[in-house]
Amino acid sequence: AFCIGYVCFSWIVKGSVDFLGFLYLLGTIKVGVTIGKYVPQALLNKSRQSTVGWNVLNVILDLTGGVLSLIQLVGDCASMGDWSGLFGNPTKLFLSMITIFFDLVFLIQHYFLYADKDSYSQLPLEAQQQPS
Repeated sequence: AFCIGYVCFSWIVKGSVDFLGFLYLLGTIKVGVTIGKYVPQALLNKSRQSTVGWNVLNVILDLTGGVLSLIQLVGDCASMGDWSGLFGNPTKLFLSMITIFFDLVFLIQHYFLYADKDSYSQLPLEAQQQPS
């Protein structure tokens, strides 16, 4: 809906669509979705005091992707000798930083905070029943 609104607004006001602005809008939405993906999982792990139910290897792979993305961004800036490019692609910078942060939180939860918890407590039978 935001994308359609942006395209319509740009078309009405300017008579054309600013493609780079549209891409920045998509990047902002992606950052919001990423935060919306990680925060509930971190809170769920905290409330259950357990990380049972998900594979830690996916978190390690995700962390690897975030680190490599950040290395690529820094490497591009270093090879060009222009460090303004580090903030020239805010979506890539924010996604890599958010990913690294939350993946480290998940690894700390899995290996240190809740390492001795093999399972989480089951809900009482009354809470598990579906209403008719």
